[in-house]
Amino acid sequence: MKGHWSVRHWVAQGGRGQRAAELVAASNCEPLSAALMRLTAEAGELAFLVVRIDRLDIGAVHRAVDDFYAAGGTLRLCLAGDRASLEIADASAFDSDRVGLVLDEVDTETPLAHLIWNRIEACRFDPTFVARATHDLRLSCALESMLTLARDLGVCTFGASGEPGSASLANRAEFDYLPCAAEAPVRQRRPAVRANQLPEYGRAVAQPMRLRKAAGSGTDFSSR
Repeated sequence: MKGHWSVRHWVAQGGRGQRAAELVAASNCEPLSAALMRLTAEAGELAFLVVRIDRLDIGAVHRAVDDFYAAGGTLRLCLAGDRASLEIADASAFDSDRVGLVLDEVDTETPLAHLIWNRIEACRFDPTFVARATHDLRLSCALESMLTLARDLGVCTFGASGEPGSASLANRAEFDYLPCAAEAPVRQRRPAVRANQLPEYGRAVAQPMRLRKAAGSGTDFSSR
């Protein structure tokens, strides 16, 4: 018997209260399509859903995404992975109005070119890097600089909580989303799927790309 995917929840910072979710694969998991269909029960409560793809067959991911939307799903999906995995996904012609890309495991080893790649709409910082930055001034400064760059680029940031009571920059870092304390199993499917809007990260996903155009980049990425 195949296991079910679990759901990790994320919450927007700054009092916005928006929630996102991430499907986390267990060993010998059921197909992604089955997990997506179960999660439609939460669709109206979530801003978007993250799925890590670097260990998945991209063809199976594409079929699962197509099946999800064909069944009436409205939730925005964000495919997470390293740059190589995201380039494969980008070449697979997902509908960018419904599916976005998230650069995963960002730390000091992440090349600058990966952070400024115009196909990503969000990046997730490695929890180990964030934890180390709590105790290391130079890493704290590096983290703050990377967050500033992401903010200027209009890229949403996923982080990790710093150590309580720490005075380091890492503990005061302004991530757009932080993980909730608990994970929950995927709920059973309900018949209705409620409409949902694009996430607001404090700056909406589509908005930063318009800002790039307004800044004179010469290219309109508003559909990505």
